[in-house]
Amino acid sequence: MPNTPSEETRTRHTRTSLPPSVLDQMEAMVRHPEFQRILPLLQSMADKTYANLTEEEERERDAPRTKIRIAAMMEADAQWLSRSIRQIREHGEGAWADEAVNGPWGDTTDIIHLNRLVPGDLPLDETLPVVREHLHQQRRQLGMTATQHPRPHEVDKWKVYDLHTQGLTFWDITRRLFKLKGKTTYDPGAQAQYAQVRRAYRAASGLIQAYNER
Repeated sequence: MPNTPSEETRTRHTRTSLPPSVLDQMEAMVRHPEFQRILPLLQSMADKTYANLTEEEERERDAPRTKIRIAAMMEADAQWLSRSIRQIREHGEGAWADEAVNGPWGDTTDIIHLNRLVPGDLPLDETLPVVREHLHQQRRQLGMTATQHPRPHEVDKWKVYDLHTQGLTFWDITRRLFKLKGKTTYDPGAQAQYAQVRRAYRAASGLIQAYNER
């Protein structure tokens, strides 16, 4: 049975949601309640023998290795997440990922071997399209999906989330971030900025809660 025009329109405009950026995934992870519960336990266990562990620490030692727990172990061992977040914010995801993959402890989970010789004496604008197309082909064959590119926002959702967690109201956060002085909650401009802060908080909360489904 043929689609109706409205169904065709919905089909045509449907977009596949891309995974969050690597930075957003890390920022969400370090704020997840389970991560924050596990991390101090792992840190307290670092210099203890098995005989000196508390009951809670023993349970943590024997617990299944979930994604959150593995991330907490990496953070407790070498502050891997904290350092990675700092490096991405300073140098970008590309530079961080190159080091993460090619370093001595390289993560080869999602790497692609292009297995392709590239002329080194041609301008980059001539060679990059070829490499890009070959990369796309490999991704399609492996069923891999690229993460979102980190997008700058007028309001940093992670700063909003942290401030709200510390006890500030959304209006307090709006006044602080936008440096509002003398404006009331009835000011149209202030209301628009307040709405941005609420959206930023919802976005951060959604990314954190997504780990509950993994």
